[in-house]
Amino acid sequence: MQCGKDVWYGELHRNFTLIELLVVIAIIAILAALLLPALNMARAKARDVTCLNNLKQIGMGFVAYYDGNNDYIPQPQNPEKAYQKWQDFILPYLTGNGGKRSGDYLGFYPTKSDLYIDNGVPVGSFRCPAQASASVDDRFKHYGMNNNLRDTSGATTKPLKVTRIKPGNFSQRLLAADSGNPWDAAVDYAAILNKFDPDRHQGRANIAFLDGHSATRRLADMPWGGSSEYRPLWKD
Repeated sequence: MQCGKDVWYGELHRNFTLIELLVVIAIIAILAALLLPALNMARAKARDVTCLNNLKQIGMGFVAYYDGNNDYIPQPQNPEKAYQKWQDFILPYLTGNGGKRSGDYLGFYPTKSDLYIDNGVPVGSFRCPAQASASVDDRFKHYGMNNNLRDTSGATTKPLKVTRIKPGNFSQRLLAADSGNPWDAAVDYAAILNKFDPDRHQGRANIAFLDGHSATRRLADMPWGGSSEYRPLWKD
């Protein structure tokens, strides 16, 4: 009886053979290959959700701004101080500091520019988590504002009142969205939505709308100029 137990004990604790070790390694490699796409998809989905939440925060920052500034929407870029962007205007509302209106139609102007930038890269709600590059040259490939949301009737652009937007288009009007703007020293694309990045969210774009809500849209379904759906999304 004791001898049988010793034999069983020895069988249980014998070393792996080389073939057995290779089989175990192969099984682990196969399982990893099967699980990796699912893990990558889960990570991408988490980044998409975070981005959508960023744009929700940005949308609510805009709402807080024009609620406190006589219904005026901040311009994509301050024509008086070119480096002050829409991000600088709504940042105080996102951080809970509020904004101080200047008393005229221009509303609150920040005293500094690029407040949302750290070491040349957007931070907080202004940085899309799906934009992996931290390069200064890619700092505009995060979020851009609809350049049509300003008053261009005069010689100099002015802020546009939300009351100018047709009521039926208010919740459909694109306010800000994922931007694929490259760095161009000759043209300042920092503020506006000049192009989408088709790869960042698997062919989709996350959008903040004028009423403060956010949603995701397939790029293939995004209407452009010439489409009957163009004007409600981009411009009255």
